Amino acid sequence: MNGRVFENWELSKYFDITNQTLKESLNNLFKGEAILDISHLKILIDKYKEELKKIFITYKKTDIEKETFSASIFEFLPTILLDKLCKALNHRVYSASFSKNPLEPMMWAHYAEGFRGCVVIYNALEDNTLELRHHYQTPINQSEVYEYKKVKYLNKNKCIPLLQSAIDKNNVLLDSCLIKNSFWDYEKEYRLLTTIEIESIRHAHIEDSTPSSRDRILYHDPNSILGVIFGPRCPKEYKDKIQLIIGDTRKFNGNKPFFLFTTELSSFGEIKILQGEYINSRYGIEMRQILKDDRLDKCLKDIGVIPRN
Repeated sequence: MNGRVFENWELSKYFDITNQTLKESLNNLFKGEAILDISHLKILIDKYKEELKKIFITYKKTDIEKETFSASIFEFLPTILLDKLCKALNHRVYSASFSKNPLEPMMWAHYAEGFRGCVVIYNALEDNTLELRHHYQTPINQSEVYEYKKVKYLNKNKCIPLLQSAIDKNNVLLDSCLIKNSFWDYEKEYRLLTTIEIESIRHAHIEDSTPSSRDRILYHDPNSILGVIFGPRCPKEYKDKIQLIIGDTRKFNGNKPFFLFTTELSSFGEIKILQGEYINSRYGIEMRQILKDDRLDKCLKDIGVIPRN
């Protein structure tokens, strides 16, 4: 189809689509309908095509010229709506999860292979953001800013209001991706979210399309990692490997210092940090400072691992 045809598919040329009553009528028509995939959406549009015609004809613009308005617009109305709703439905959302509660034992049990893994400590900028780029060779100063978004814990079904999403696009979709059942409240989760919006009509109608890994992988400044908290059951080989990886990335990015922390699991099931190491490399020489007691407590508060009193 050429650009002229797409231009004629713009509903705002023919109808007052900003009318609140029109929006309410559409919402009432589709109220309670759960759309699981694009096939179901097509069936639903076809089911209500006569009702849709009746709704839209009520809100036909009065100042439109007769030769501009054609009854054939109603013939294509289901297809036009399907296109817009497919675009709303066929977004791809990618997320990375973080927590403000790094010492929560249940999270260590669930996500860290039964206390054998580690927690990576990221440095959030003052405005609670992280700078990311889509290719590792992109200069760091050309990174895009992503905000850490707080997850809301609510006992409700996770549904995306499709009609609103077609109008407001990413905002509605992202809000729906920030809701979890209140059972998970102890995680104190934050998420970084990115979306891929499918502009092509043909691509929007494809039910099973393979996402590109390039869309899903983003790169941050190696210095965004402040340090690592190792689990109580973390093997020494794993600790050495992680330290080597962080140290190597620092060599090519200013040799900034980083922290390593060791932990224990108390008889009460609590994770306690025993000591920290401040590792600083200069001129090929690795220097270590051991952090204990008051110095350890101050360090953990300064980098946000434990709250300040």
